Amino acid sequence: MRDQAQTLSLELPSTPPLRPAVGVFILVAVAASIFWATATVAQWSGLELAQYRALHLDELPSVILDTRERLFLTSPGINEIAAPVRRADLPLSLPAPPAPHPGRRPDVPGPRPLVPQ
Repeated sequence: MRDQAQTLSLELPSTPPLRPAVGVFILVAVAASIFWATATVAQWSGLELAQYRALHLDELPSVILDTRERLFLTSPGINEIAAPVRRADLPLSLPAPPAPHPGRRPDVPGPRPLVPQ
């Protein structure tokens, strides 16, 4: 029985390992394919959304005004929605101007001239 087990065992031929250049080529090809597929899907969905918007322009507002002050418009068909106040929109106190350099004349802009006047 042991002899039969040895005779039935098959040895598969060993395959040579892939060269590093072939492996790198395969990885680059897969990465390029993924980017290509992503760009194609984005193009299709963007085109479809643009065509939908073009066919349904009546769903969009006619005019959008962005002002800091309230307009107090009361005509029919006009809706006023206040935008949330962002921290960047709040007025800030300006810092004091920097003190002049001790060796610099205030009437001469830029670096101090090399020749005394």
